[in-house]
Amino acid sequence: MDAELVALVRAAVPDGVRLERTECACPEDVAYCRGTPGQLIGSDVDALRSLLGEEDLLDLLQASRGARVEQGGRTWRVPTIRPRMRDGRCVFLEDDDRCRVHAAAPFGCACFDAHMDPSESDARAWWGVAAIVSDEQYLALHARLKERHGEVDPLRP
Repeated sequence: MDAELVALVRAAVPDGVRLERTECACPEDVAYCRGTPGQLIGSDVDALRSLLGEEDLLDLLQASRGARVEQGGRTWRVPTIRPRMRDGRCVFLEDDDRCRVHAAAPFGCACFDAHMDPSESDARAWWGVAAIVSDEQYLALHARLKERHGEVDPLRP
């Protein structure tokens, strides 16, 4: 990962970001599960593997072009991993609109909700990007997923 990008992202994370888990499952939040499931950070992979047992996570996860970071006329993409979509919804969203992996929901699901103040959401998003940019195992998994399934645009299901 580009050293300038890593320094930029780390500097952008506000002091005192608290990553308390959100618990909302209202229709507005569930709409994200149908459109753009939340991104994972490195610790999410192990948590999902523990919850799901031997299920092959490579078949449940997707490489995404990820977060776009712009600074000083330069643009970077921070590759992210998210749950795959199946039939227009997150693979973990059950028919009753409940999350099958709620106990180990990915960072982008567990730490955000549709009613969050934008400044809080932005601070948490920067924290997540910072967790990704220097995680070599995460970036290697992204490369494996990209090779296996291709890469999706984060703004499209």
